[in-house]
Amino acid sequence: MPTQSWIVLAAMTILTLVHSQADKIITLEGDVLQADVASIGSDQQVALKGEGAWPLEKLRAIVPATQAEDVDPAPYTVWLTNGSRFSTRVLQLDEETYHLDNPVLGKLAVPIDLVWGVRLGMANPDSRFARSVRVMEEELIEDIIYVTGTGTTELQEVNGLIEELDQEGLTFDQEGELKVLPAGQVHGVLLASPSFQPESESWITARLSLSDSSLISGNITKMESGEIGIDLGMDLTITLPWAQIRRLTVESDLLHYASDLQPTEAVTEAIYALPRTWKRDLNVRGNPLSLGPERFEKGLGVASGTELTFANDAEYTLFTATIGIDAQRERGDCDFVIRSGKEELYRQRLRSGEPSQFVRIPVKDLAAITLTVEPGLEGLDLADDANWCEACFIQLD
Repeated sequence: MPTQSWIVLAAMTILTLVHSQADKIITLEGDVLQADVASIGSDQQVALKGEGAWPLEKLRAIVPATQAEDVDPAPYTVWLTNGSRFSTRVLQLDEETYHLDNPVLGKLAVPIDLVWGVRLGMANPDSRFARSVRVMEEELIEDIIYVTGTGTTELQEVNGLIEELDQEGLTFDQEGELKVLPAGQVHGVLLASPSFQPESESWITARLSLSDSSLISGNITKMESGEIGIDLGMDLTITLPWAQIRRLTVESDLLHYASDLQPTEAVTEAIYALPRTWKRDLNVRGNPLSLGPERFEKGLGVASGTELTFANDAEYTLFTATIGIDAQRERGDCDFVIRSGKEELYRQRLRSGEPSQFVRIPVKDLAAITLTVEPGLEGLDLADDANWCEACFIQLD
């Protein structure tokens, strides 16, 4: 090959490598940009190198190109009323404050009214307790203590008001009588905390996925010099390295996640595998959604042979999703299909280890769409754990 051709090829390779190292920015409309995030100002403007500035509310997500290695979660789990969830090595209630210690965030002093749930152990995302944390919407009159009985794993609910709580156990007031439970008998606690209210009209909720699988929810104060600050409410503001962020997701009233909607029809027909029910915001086996190195908080986890139909009764404009075989599966092979009635709008075959695909389908004039996963060419469905990550409808009009 001539020397000049080698030079051109090398230059193209370098440009490709540089481009692949840029941050990935997904706009509200579902367009994907590759650019480095220079800063996020207090005015919620995201400065992109070579691309100008974007209002944070016009973006859906930012995936930093440079990320730290995974960090093992700490042994206890805490949920906040603002939607945050993180692990902690220390769990200590001192009067009106919870003292915590997260592997990424370090030591935190969290106001008691900001704490929604506590798990005295590592959280199983598909457990009864974790589901209760996600679906409980109304404020509680009393704290609910989930207790495991002697010689059984079945959970029982006990009502009361927590007085003390730490790794050793808890003390609670039940109808004027103080009672003590050892930590080994306490599974978790849902607290009678007030509902979270944004503290300003300019509040834009952003969710930061961290390298220890924690999720921090709040209002971005600024990002510069490799650090990002976020206000969690009730005068609690934290600063952490940008390199610890796996994904920054922006909430918008225009986005309607499929996992928050009720399908008009759901069908699963297994071939060789046992029938597995589709799941909301988890993969079909009840674990966190993941595609390659990326983890997702929202989405649908299904097995091959599953059809989910969603009505377009809100006159949505677009449907988007990031699709692929869950990262925990090594031999998955299936077709992702989107239909409207009998009309096929999209089809993509994906196998384990292949890059995820971003889907963007106009749905403005469609009455409904059906999300289907079919077995691949081999016809087997044993490892077809298919994820429709961040599957959502957009109501731009």
